[in-house]
Formats: sequence, structure tokens, C-alpha cells
Amino acid sequence: MVSRKQKAKSGATAPRPPAPPDSRAVGERHQFWLGAAALIVIGFVSFLPAVWAGFVWDDELVHSNPLLESANGLWRIWTDPYSSAEKDPRYWPILYTSFWIEHQLWGAAPMGYHIVNLALHALNGVLVWILLRRLGVPGAWLAAAIFLAHPTRAEVAAWVIERKGLLSSTFYLLSCLAFLRFFDTRKRGIHAVSLLLFVCAILTKPTTVTLPAALALWVWWKRDEPELRDWAALIPFFTVSAGAAAFTVWFAGEFSLALPGLSPLERFLVSGRAIWFYAEKIVWPFHLMAIYPRWPIDTASAAPYLFPAAAFLAALGLWIARGSIGKAPLVALLYFILTLAPVLGVVEFSFMIESYVADRFLYLPGIAPIALICAAVAIGARRWGEASRQGVWALCAILIVGLGSLSWRQAALYHSLLTLFGHCVESNPESATAHNNYGYGLRDAGRLDEAIEHFARAAELRPGYATALNNLGAAYGKLGHFDEAIQHLEQAIEVRANYAEAHNNLANALCGKGRFEEASMHLQEALRIDPDYESARKNLALVEDMMRNAALPLAGPPL
Repeated sequence: MVSRKQKAKSGATAPRPPAPPDSRAVGERHQFWLGAAALIVIGFVSFLPAVWAGFVWDDELVHSNPLLESANGLWRIWTDPYSSAEKDPRYWPILYTSFWIEHQLWGAAPMGYHIVNLALHALNGVLVWILLRRLGVPGAWLAAAIFLAHPTRAEVAAWVIERKGLLSSTFYLLSCLAFLRFFDTRKRGIHAVSLLLFVCAILTKPTTVTLPAALALWVWWKRDEPELRDWAALIPFFTVSAGAAAFTVWFAGEFSLALPGLSPLERFLVSGRAIWFYAEKIVWPFHLMAIYPRWPIDTASAAPYLFPAAAFLAALGLWIARGSIGKAPLVALLYFILTLAPVLGVVEFSFMIESYVADRFLYLPGIAPIALICAAVAIGARRWGEASRQGVWALCAILIVGLGSLSWRQAALYHSLLTLFGHCVESNPESATAHNNYGYGLRDAGRLDEAIEHFARAAELRPGYATALNNLGAAYGKLGHFDEAIQHLEQAIEVRANYAEAHNNLANALCGKGRFEEASMHLQEALRIDPDYESARKNLALVEDMMRNAALPLAGPPL
């Protein structure tokens, strides 16, 4: 035994008890997790009806995609950019890998895909909050809550194929956070992680190529005197962005996608008006629809020029006033415009045939105006008395609930083709695609006569609309009106010769008229176009039997 006196002489000291945890740090952690949990609840509850929704529109790329059914399909997703080219000529391997994984878990049941979409949306809201806090933006939590509850998010949150917007945003936001961390530490490994996350975002959805511009804005905003190494850190990001943009434009050109064919001046005017359209939807999110009407472009009139002129004057005014109000408002405006740039219409893209704008394009760009408005509210609330502050936050809570209720109603529209495009036909009766897709829903509900009316209206609104002509012909064939079916299916093939489904449907109608040899020729053509077309293969075997005994029924058209 060593006496206390001996311990004192030897200089030994009793071990000190561990320091108590910093109560302030513990409280901040608790606040963070409570705030994150509240955001997750807002993200899920606002779009909860989507959990019970089905597949709509282009979701056939999920529920009827052979690439998702085998290990070979996963390999082709990554190694063969043309593997999904017929229906979706884009190289999005990370997106389809996520669908491949889910297909192994729950097959073609839509609920699982919808739950994952909502989880990603909620995660993105938390990441927006963390990012805005990291940037020192006042009212960051309020901005994240509005980001999550805003009705313009319904298209991304409730439509399965729009996973590309959600998942690419997750990578985008994580890349931003990693880049900010790199600026604090200057560790090359963190810089590499940020760049890798950026590549993942592009491989999910190429419109995220605007991330380097957003990072450059941050450098200019937060650094009073940016150093050369600050700009040098962005060079790999801009290099990847330029390469991805060039590949996307080239790859889309390989398939001669239908484009509206606007002149450079018309595209400039479309872009100017689109900026203000999106700004309006942020502050007044009403009258939302899946396909908005395309507005007329009159280059001889002065009115269309007012929109780009107003955007330029707004940027110029904020530049001049940056010394008194700071750079933040100008940065927010530039981020909003630059992040929208790939879908403003300066460069044509295929959806412009349907509409110049879409709610889903506002998902990431909307962060800036929402954050700017919430920052102004938070700064104002700090300057008022306690009673006024409480009133402001009560109004903000009411706003979030109101936006969430609008989002609930909007998400419910995505329940089926009938609900989504029934609303769209009512809101935008001149949309050929809306009528065609509503016809799909009516056909699936067994209401063929009504479906024919809408397929015919779609073909009338857009002459040469091969998809509508094919659907119209197939519906007539289902009713046994083979002459009408043959007429419209031949028109569809005349417009699009390599239309495998139309060849298959035409073979069905020809068999109804006893013209088996012609039917066999069209089925062989369908298989030449798409060697994996199983329905055409079965029908060809049936036709060969019919040609021998004229007694077997033909398999129905794969509508």
C-alpha cells in the first residue's frame, strides 16, 4: 500500500474526473436534431398522398424496363449509353442503378419507389438547411421548410421517374457542402470527394452542370479578395461540367429529338419570360399543371422584350446597390438564373415541344429566392419587439401549413393517369400530350370510346403525332374497327418508320382483315427494329400458325 504522503512526494496525482459536457453544445445538438426531424415530417406530410399513387407518364421506364430485371441489365446501364435509347435517349446510369436496386426489392410495386422519393425530398430539405446555415443565411430553417412544403415540388416528389431531380439534387447539395469544407481545411481529399459527388450528380441528371457557376458565385460572395488558389480549385469542376454538357448535346443529337425549331431571337425571348414565370410560381404557387400552355412569341411586338430587359435591369440595380445592401441579393438572382439556364430555352430541348416551362425545373433554382425572402423576414423580425417577432413566426407557421395543404392537393393529382391528365386537359385543353395521356388512362379503365375521342383530339392538335395515331389505331383495333385501325396505324408508320409498336399493332389489325402475309411482314419489321420485343415475337408465331390453319387468335396489342 502506498500512503497518500508517499504519493504526494512522488508527484503522483489522483485522476481527474472527466469534464462535464458543454451544456451549450449539447443544447445545440438537440436543437439540430429536433429541427431536422421537423423538416423530415414536413417533407413527408406535404406530399403524403404520393405514397399511394401509381405510375404515370414516363414511369414505364421503371415498371416495364427490361434493364431493371437482370444483372446483365445493370451492366448495360453503365456500359451501353444506347441501352435505353429508344424510349429515353439519355445516359443516366446512377438514376437507373437506383431503380435497378429497388426493382430487385419490390419489383413493379409503385409504393416503394414513392416512399424513396419522399425520403430523398426530405433529406434534401435537411441538406438545404445545413448548407444555408453554413453560408450564414438568416432564417435558414424557415427557408428549408418552405423549400420542402412548396407545391412546385409536387412534380418531383410525386412522380417516380423524377427521381432524377431528387437524387441529383442530393449529390449536388452534398458536393456543395464538401466544397465549403475544403475551403476551411484545404485538404485535397475533401476536394476530391466534392468533385466525385459532382460527377455523381451529372450521371443522375446532367442539368446539374451549373454547380461550378454556383460555387464561383459563393467564392465571389464570401471572399473579399479571392486568391488565385480559390479560383484554381474550381478548374476541375468547370472541366467536368464542359465535358458533360458537350456529351449531353452530342448524345441527344444522335437521336434527332423533336425540337420546336425556334430562332435564336425567339429562344432569347422565351428565356426572358421563363425567368419571370418561375419567379411568379415561387411567390404565387397556384394554377399548377403537368403541362403549361406555350405562350405565343411575337418578335415584332415590344412586349416580349420587356421580360429579359427587366431581368437585366434587376441584376444591374443589385450590382450598383451591392455596396449598401451587400452582395447577397445579387448572388441569389444570379444563382436563380444560372441554375435555370439549361432549361430556360436558350438551348432547345425536347420538352419545349410540350411547354417552355415545368415545375420540376424549379427544384434547385428555387432555393435562392426562397432563402432571400426568408432572410429578409428573419432580419426584420430581429429588429422588432418580442411580440412582433412572435407574430411573424406565427404567420410563417401558418404559411408552411398553407403551402403543405396546397402540396397535398397537388400530390394527390399524381394518383393515376386519369387524375393527373384529367386535370391537365381541363387546365390546358390545347395540349396534345395531355389528351393522349388522358386517353391512356381511359383505355386502361376500359373506357375505349372515350379514349378514342382524346387520342383523336391529340392527333388533331398536333398533326403527325405518331404516338397518338398509334394509340388511336390500336384502340379502334380493340373494338374490331379494323379499317379505321389500319388507316391510323399506317399514318403513324409513315411519320415514324422505326416505330416497332405501331408495326405490331398494324399486324393485329391486318389479321382482323385476314391479311396474314402483310401482318407477318410488319411483325418481322417490328423485331428488326427491336429484337427484344417479346409481344411481336409471340404474335409472329401466331401469325405463322394462322397462315397454316386460319384458326388461332392473335395476341392483343401491347398498348
